[in-house]
Amino acid sequence: MPYILIGFIILTVLALVKSKKAASMNSSASEAFWEKENKANTTRKKELTDLDYILFDYKNLPIIENNDTGIVRYLSVLSELSNSKILNLHGKTNTDLKLEYGYNNLQYLMNCEGNYIKLIQVLHQLGKRLQVLELTTEATAVFELEVFYSSDISETYRTLALIYSNRGDTSKITELSNKVSTLNSIKKDKIIEILNSYL
Repeated sequence: MPYILIGFIILTVLALVKSKKAASMNSSASEAFWEKENKANTTRKKELTDLDYILFDYKNLPIIENNDTGIVRYLSVLSELSNSKILNLHGKTNTDLKLEYGYNNLQYLMNCEGNYIKLIQVLHQLGKRLQVLELTTEATAVFELEVFYSSDISETYRTLALIYSNRGDTSKITELSNKVSTLNSIKKDKIIEILNSYL
């Protein structure tokens, strides 16, 4: 009985020590975050001349001769985006952006990133709709354009891999894998795993 009690006390002490250590680490991480955030909120506005804007050209889309309402809607959005400022800021937090470009530029940068997200999503939806309408050649071209703009939508890569696999063109799948390896995305490893399953 005493041994059980001693063992229980030891386990309780160890649990308390571990809990205190975790709390201390969380406290330190929280302090570091708020220190960084406060610094970011006082960073002066900087020039945005070094930004790598995405130049989306509507003319790069394949010729799509179809009056489907979904197609028409997606093309309309893409036409508007061809005149918008677009930035892929994947992997950068709002705090990072404020530190790098200043607090007063944050909203502008978020708008540019919003345009990027919209671009990728609409290209993906357009490609899917073209597939439904059995316009495979046009769908493939749209998905490839989406990949060109560094999309990290897994379904896009799976779809292209299947298309290339059916054609017997595994070199295209390898090209996709090489493209994905350069992405700044937490989905990167999963997408590469999907592509490898078609090789």
